[in-house]
Amino acid sequence: MLLAIVATSLAAQPAMMTTAKGSVQLDGQSVAAPLVLGEGQSLVLADGASVVLLYGGAATQVKGPATVSLESLQAASASTGEQVAVLDNVLARDAHTQRTGATRAAGELQLQRPIAGDQILAMHTLSWSCEGACAEESVSIYSFREDSVVWTGSGAGSVAYSGEPLAPGPYTLTLAGQEFGFKVASKDEQSALNGAVGALAGVPGSAELSTADQAALETGLLLHAGYRSDALWSLDARLATETDPDLQAARAALETQAGLAPQ
Repeated sequence: MLLAIVATSLAAQPAMMTTAKGSVQLDGQSVAAPLVLGEGQSLVLADGASVVLLYGGAATQVKGPATVSLESLQAASASTGEQVAVLDNVLARDAHTQRTGATRAAGELQLQRPIAGDQILAMHTLSWSCEGACAEESVSIYSFREDSVVWTGSGAGSVAYSGEPLAPGPYTLTLAGQEFGFKVASKDEQSALNGAVGALAGVPGSAELSTADQAALETGLLLHAGYRSDALWSLDARLATETDPDLQAARAALETQAGLAPQ
């Protein structure tokens, strides 16, 4: 009986495909990362294709031709513990499917970070693009809960956020006379997501991955939970310290998906 309970618990652990290269299909349809693999589902990798899967607190890279299922991952990994539980708590969520387009102000200026309308974990560098060179602009953040402006700054295309951590709730960012809404997640949500991201540090198998595939573990978690702006900030931070074509391509693809760049 105990063995049956353990087997059922392991089988219920979710797996996330954080990287997909080449032809990868699920139920006969091509799929892209991030994607959560459910019970009874199988990924089919063509010759030359590869995926990285986060399962049981470990990162596993599989190269095609191959077929991957939860059952095959379970046979290869039976990890348990607090780190696994923290990650599984995020992976087990229903995929966040809402993908609102970014807003372009006055046909000239477009907010890039944070994405307009997004929910974020924490504010980082604010940035925007312009048709032509960006002039110096004032930026302010207004809190609906406090009914006041809680931070101001200025920059030409970007400005580092230098204020106190923003409290949970709705905000308006005012830039060049245009207003963009965003929301800061609850403390519990921040704790859950930050804990899951922290649990990725040193997960078994990650050391063998490329820099881009290691980054995809974090961005995959954030994207699955619906935090596109935070995923982009994560890639920005990595690219600030190293130049990696795959990381640059990943950021460009995410910006396109978010409506920040032409399709």
